Amino acid sequence: MERIRLVCCDLDGTLLNDDKSISKENIKWVRKLKEEKNIPFVIVSGRFYPSVKRISDALSVTGPLSCVNGALLYDERGNEIKSHTLPLETAQKVYSLSNCFNVEMLSVYGKEWALESRNGYLFKKKKPIYITDGTLCSFDDTLGCIPMNKLLFMAEEEEELRGLECIIRKEIGDDVSYYAGSDFLEIMPRNTNKGQAIKDLSSLLSIPLSEIMVIGDDNNDIEMLNLSGVSVVMENADDKIKMLGDYITARNNDNGVAHAIKHFWEDIKND
Repeated sequence: MERIRLVCCDLDGTLLNDDKSISKENIKWVRKLKEEKNIPFVIVSGRFYPSVKRISDALSVTGPLSCVNGALLYDERGNEIKSHTLPLETAQKVYSLSNCFNVEMLSVYGKEWALESRNGYLFKKKKPIYITDGTLCSFDDTLGCIPMNKLLFMAEEEEELRGLECIIRKEIGDDVSYYAGSDFLEIMPRNTNKGQAIKDLSSLLSIPLSEIMVIGDDNNDIEMLNLSGVSVVMENADDKIKMLGDYITARNNDNGVAHAIKHFWEDIKND
C-alpha cells in the first residue's frame, strides 16, 4: 500500500452521528492527524459552505473545504478556488420542467441560497442544515443572471420527484448530474460529483489520488470511493456501497471515522 497523505471524509452518515453531532472520539483522532502526522483532513460534503465550515471549526482543522458534492472548493480562508456551475440556459430549462410538478426548488450559488417560498416543505426540512437565511426571490428573475452550482427539489410525495427526474433525464439527459433520495432530487453541472472533488483536491494539494484515503457511506460517495487509493465505507452503508470499500469501519454512531484512522495509522505519513 502507498502512504496516505490526505484523508477526505463525508459528513452525514459518516463523520456525524444520526443526531448530527460529532463524537469526542472522532474529534480526537481527526485532530491527531494534523498534530502528530501533519496530514490534512478535508470534509467533502453535499452541504454548502456555511454548514460545512461550522463543522470544520468544531474539529479545529484548517485547509480546504469541498462543498455541494464537488461543485465548490474553498481554501482555508473561505476563498472560492473552484466553482462548477450549470449553464444558465440549462438551469432555466430545468426550472421550467419543474413547474409541471408539485415540488419546491432551492438554488445554491456559492455561499448563498435562494428559495421562492419559505412556508413550504423544503424550507422547514433544510433550514436547520443550511444555517443561514436564504434569499426570498423569483427564480424567473434569479436564474436569468446568476450561475447556479445546484438546484435542489423536494416534495412530500416521492412520485412527484421521480416524475420530474424522468422528464429531466428525457429532455436534458447527461448534460447535468443527478443525485436523488426518497424526498429530494439534486441537479448539478455535468460530471460534478465527489470524484471531481477529490480530483480538484489532488491538483490543489499536489497529492496523487493513490495517496488519498476517503471515508463515506452513501450513493454520492461512490465516485470518490472508486477513485481514491484507499476507500473506507461505514458499517451503516448499504451492501452495494460496502462492496467498494477496501475496509469496512464501524457505524457512524460508533466512532467509525476514528476506527478507520486508527486502522490505517501506520500508513498515514507525509515523509
